[in-house]
Amino acid sequence: MQSIINIDHLTCQYSDQIVLKDISLQIPNNKWITIVGKNGSGKSTLVKAIDGLIDIKSGNIVVNGYSLKNDLSFVRNSIGIMFQNPDSQFVGATVADDIAFGLENKQYSQLKMDEVIDKVLNVVNMNKYKNTAPNLLSGGQKQRVALAGIIAMGSPVIILDEATSMIDPNGRKIILNILKKLIKQGKTVISVTHDSEEIAKSDYVIGLDNKNVIYHGSPSLLFENLELLDKLSLGKPLSLRILDGLKSAKLLDKKDNYAYLDDEKVMQLIWKLYLKM
Repeated sequence: MQSIINIDHLTCQYSDQIVLKDISLQIPNNKWITIVGKNGSGKSTLVKAIDGLIDIKSGNIVVNGYSLKNDLSFVRNSIGIMFQNPDSQFVGATVADDIAFGLENKQYSQLKMDEVIDKVLNVVNMNKYKNTAPNLLSGGQKQRVALAGIIAMGSPVIILDEATSMIDPNGRKIILNILKKLIKQGKTVISVTHDSEEIAKSDYVIGLDNKNVIYHGSPSLLFENLELLDKLSLGKPLSLRILDGLKSAKLLDKKDNYAYLDDEKVMQLIWKLYLKM
């Protein structure tokens, strides 16, 4: 498994309180990674440390081949981060101005900027809001503009620090579908989330508890471990709840050991059971 981020014996603290203790991880490239855990488990601290937004007590992080200790500016150029409240990230009077801000810092020509702005707004389907003030947009639209700004900068890693937690389900679905397309184009996406459906759709999960990593692996194996789900304060995704209902209704044979299925396979199973009726 090729990694894009290597975390080596990372320890972080605020004042005298240790938040993350001696964490070592390899985060795979070109995948969707979810970071999960109880409130206060260190999820946001971890992603902020990866982006060099906080000082680390000890250890090191290498992002896209650049060391946080020696190449901070290169690390930050490799990462685009979206926060829960997009308003704190806007600096332009219009959507186009906001995206242009980062491109101006990279000394793009006006012609090149216009091309990039149109391209990224097309990716997030926000073209018609190009000349709209960001404060007039809905929460989901604001996050799509924030994402467009990250795409414009060409960062290979995109981090969402609970960026979909305050938008409606449809807005969340739109953002996640855009992220899936970006992953297919070679991006790596890291999202901090409590949403079991989002976790189930990801490729790789990192679970934090009591300052340490207590799980790293596939979402399917995580959802098979009820003890771990409890430690991480996670509920079962819809697909698992459907399987539980089918078992309770005795519609599944005892010999069938379905621990976890994704949404598509659950639908196939339901259709198969329907045809048997």
